[in-house]
Amino acid sequence: MGISGSTQKDEHPPTTIKKHIFILSGQSNMAGRGGVKNRQWDRIIPDDCKPDPSSIHRLNANLIWETAQEPLHADIDTAKTCGVGPGMSFANAVKDYITGIIDLVPCAVGGTAIKEWAKGQKLYEDMVRRSKSAASTGGEIKAILWYQGESDASSEQDAESYRSNMENLIHNIRSDLGLPSLPIIQVVIASGDEKHLEVVREAQKAIDLPNVVCVDAKGLELREDNLHLTTDAQRPLQSPILRLDISYVVQQVCIHMHSPMIEHWDALKLHPTLIAYFDADWAGWPGTRRSTSGYCVYFGDNLISWSSKRQATISRSIAEAEYRGVANIAAEICWLRNLLLELHCPLTWVTLVYCDNISAIYLSGNPVQHQRTKHIELDIHFVREQVQQGQVRILQVPSPYQIVDIFTKGLP
Repeated sequence: MGISGSTQKDEHPPTTIKKHIFILSGQSNMAGRGGVKNRQWDRIIPDDCKPDPSSIHRLNANLIWETAQEPLHADIDTAKTCGVGPGMSFANAVKDYITGIIDLVPCAVGGTAIKEWAKGQKLYEDMVRRSKSAASTGGEIKAILWYQGESDASSEQDAESYRSNMENLIHNIRSDLGLPSLPIIQVVIASGDEKHLEVVREAQKAIDLPNVVCVDAKGLELREDNLHLTTDAQRPLQSPILRLDISYVVQQVCIHMHSPMIEHWDALKLHPTLIAYFDADWAGWPGTRRSTSGYCVYFGDNLISWSSKRQATISRSIAEAEYRGVANIAAEICWLRNLLLELHCPLTWVTLVYCDNISAIYLSGNPVQHQRTKHIELDIHFVREQVQQGQVRILQVPSPYQIVDIFTKGLP
């Protein structure tokens, strides 16, 4: 079954833009059956499940990154018709909390019992292979989202052995991916064979391993088959998953707050890098034809400084308007680096600044002073000095990934 819409391969942004990988695994309620009736998907996509080519990608069956769109699992869970699942609503929600690209790796297959995910089985090996392929392109595996267990509720033996099978799966996947602390966010099932449903639910909630958290799906609306979640039920599922993902990280740091060791400080600080983006809207102000400059600066994943304002003088070219913006962001970075130095958190590496104008990038590093650029000579000398001192490096970012457009241009 093909993916609806375009499946043209998307180019990832520069590798310095962080990529956050989430593995979607389990069975049909993770693969998505929302909007499916009589083996036909109604193709209704809620707003919070809409694709975002600039921020959310998926790894398809051929291990190629492309724009993520519903149904996410159409080329993975091919035996049944896939519809809306929890993956896209989760990705659209989480992108508001972290900076970078959300990479989804669909692995779920409907109608599968936990023993079919044991090490050595095809489903398990495919999940490991796809996860490693995703990480090999650059990025960090943040968590596995796991929704499975309905098939185990039909057998007393499967239900009673669920906990040990799931704990073995967690140990194996962490070992094979080389991530001993990989978070596992497990959905406690809400449907299945009533005879053993509560046995499986209790087994899921009883799993006592580090970095394993549960969210209960009980109470969410089911389709007529009393097994699969409706489209409306798939969407709110992302909220508790997202809260658990964030709260768990905070909880783990707080546990050691009274006697933190070096590794705990490292986990809290991660990599305290400054990354900046800037853009300019040349002659965009109708009354005076002045340009608008905008920039934003991130410290790690946190936005700490931003600006959007008209330039003081009229620029005679787009390169001039962009370069005046470079001078502004360079001055801001210089101030921020000095502030961090006074706070005993000095930065020993260059601050990356992303711009989508080639001329401005060339001017920042070109030692030759041209006649036609003398009217912005002070800005050129200031920025070039910062570049030569290793404080700032100006790089190009493709326009689709220029996040400062919202500061300089009207929203559609």
